[in-house]
Amino acid sequence: MIITSDNPEAADDPKHRPGPSGRSTSQSAVEDEAQPPPYSYSPRADPRVDLLEGEGEEDTILIPAPSRPLPSPFPAVSQAVPVISNIPPNLPRQNRLRIYRDNSGIRDTFVIDPTLPAPPGSHDKALSVTKGMVELEGLSMNGSINFRVAECPADMRISIHVESRNGSVALFLPATFRGPLTIGHENGNAWLTPPLRTRTRTLDETAGQHRCWVGEWGEDDDPNWVADECTVESHNGSVKVGYWSAEAADMKQQVPKGAMEKAFGQKK
Repeated sequence: MIITSDNPEAADDPKHRPGPSGRSTSQSAVEDEAQPPPYSYSPRADPRVDLLEGEGEEDTILIPAPSRPLPSPFPAVSQAVPVISNIPPNLPRQNRLRIYRDNSGIRDTFVIDPTLPAPPGSHDKALSVTKGMVELEGLSMNGSINFRVAECPADMRISIHVESRNGSVALFLPATFRGPLTIGHENGNAWLTPPLRTRTRTLDETAGQHRCWVGEWGEDDDPNWVADECTVESHNGSVKVGYWSAEAADMKQQVPKGAMEKAFGQKK
């Protein structure tokens, strides 16, 4: 109610008598309705409380979820997201392999699978898997070799030995390979593909032999850490070493004849 000279009775109304602040009760009520409610303190939940059991209904603090979650500027990373492998499912799987051919070459792609059972009587195969090392060997006395290891579990170490007495050798390692790589070539050139070259460090080099390290150095804080190892040799032919890739698998991989490039891409 508005107090005017035409309404003198309003001043005697208890509702319109001035309060301690000098304002009438009705004015205070109108202003109070326009003001937001006073802030009330809510104690935080005890961080020691088990999140699975809760604190009880009287101490429960409900936080409403936003109607639309704001997009994060960072990509979400979760270990629960399955990793899709680009390895063709029809590739042969091995946990140990030895190939010896006298007058023919070797050309095949393999996938390391430590879950394969060892055949009866093959105690050394079972032992190599138990020790965390898978052995792959390919030897040709008279023929070229194109040896490809497409995939190997990250927690499994591999030992590769590929050698040709009379023929060129092309070896493609899995992306998880990490350890020493020895390249031997007596009458031919040796070179690394660019993706592998960027992750390789030379240890020593002599006439006809190169020793290098692929990937990061070993785990200094883990005395049980074991590195991968690889030796690739050609007594009469060129040697090429690189990483296996699904894209390159569809193309014909051959060591170029008459290449003038020495080890690690240096010109002769």
